[in-house]
Amino acid sequence: MEIIILFMLIYNKVSQEFTQQIIKLAKDILTNEMGINFKSKRVHFQGYSIPLSFCCFKDKKTLGFFDSKLFQIGINIYLIEQDIDVIKNILRHELAHFYLQITHKNAKQSHGPEFRDIFRKFSWSENFSKASIQISFNEEKNEKVLSKIEKLLALADSSNQHESELASRKAKELLAKYNIDPNLRESDDTYVARVLEFKRRTPLVDGIYDVMSEYFVYPIINQGPGGGYLEVIGSKTNVTIADYVAHFLTHSINNIWTIAKKNNNIKGIVAKNSFYHSFFKELRTKLENESQDIFRNEKNSRDIVIMKNNIAKDLSFRVQNVYPHLRSLQSGSRKIDHRASTLGRETAKSFSIKPALKKEQKSSGKLLSFIK
Repeated sequence: MEIIILFMLIYNKVSQEFTQQIIKLAKDILTNEMGINFKSKRVHFQGYSIPLSFCCFKDKKTLGFFDSKLFQIGINIYLIEQDIDVIKNILRHELAHFYLQITHKNAKQSHGPEFRDIFRKFSWSENFSKASIQISFNEEKNEKVLSKIEKLLALADSSNQHESELASRKAKELLAKYNIDPNLRESDDTYVARVLEFKRRTPLVDGIYDVMSEYFVYPIINQGPGGGYLEVIGSKTNVTIADYVAHFLTHSINNIWTIAKKNNNIKGIVAKNSFYHSFFKELRTKLENESQDIFRNEKNSRDIVIMKNNIAKDLSFRVQNVYPHLRSLQSGSRKIDHRASTLGRETAKSFSIKPALKKEQKSSGKLLSFIK
């Protein structure tokens, strides 16, 4: 299983300044070209007040996106070097997706006739109504972090029957050392990856949410009008690893549950939810114990407390950059199938997260950039 991240949102001084520029350009387009009032992060349209937010992300192919779940527009930070007219045309493309969403709720978010009609309606260049355009920009240089990721996720060379368990532990040891050693720390750039998409919260979402904090990231449930995401916030390396773990767990737990219910003759949504809840609770306890052992090998008890406080402060700082007004997550009560719950707990004790290598892709110079 490879690490697959479409793109990550980025928050730093440059991205914050660029986002403010994007907001001003978007407001100008909405007000003067579309005749729509945009004020205080909300669009006022036909008697409705609709949220609309903006962000920046890094990617080598995608120029921009409109997220219909959160009503959010993202612009690739590499476009900061582009001419202002190019940025405005990309914004028009994403605002067209937003306009299609609020005027044709049942329309698919594609680049079909209804979408192209919006460009004609506002007399925009139809070249930017296409799914892709050709734009070249400088790719990110000196990606030193990628080599660290490979080391962190390298499989242990062992013929032991417990190889996968040892490999998982080794990866976690390297990850812990990476966060302990200040000489290995990255810049203050904060990254956000949306590791799990959902229409409504489930024990799967809550379970992976609980596990994510063991990978030096801050998990967030970000829910909007059309559903939501489980997000992780942190440094680029930690977010990349957490994203891999989340996808690995999502894929694995479905297979594990299928086998468990067949072999133990259990079924039903209550049993499934109970199994998931106990599985992830036990898995987090297991990961916590592993971390404690690793920290004790690296530092004395006093240094461990200082180190954990520093990591917590660093994550708190990064989260405030992304979500200054964060609300706490609450879980509701649930019915419990005790047999399934016990089975989930026992299954987690023998479960291991297998590390993986990220395959590099060679750059082709000029890129065909896709607009979602």
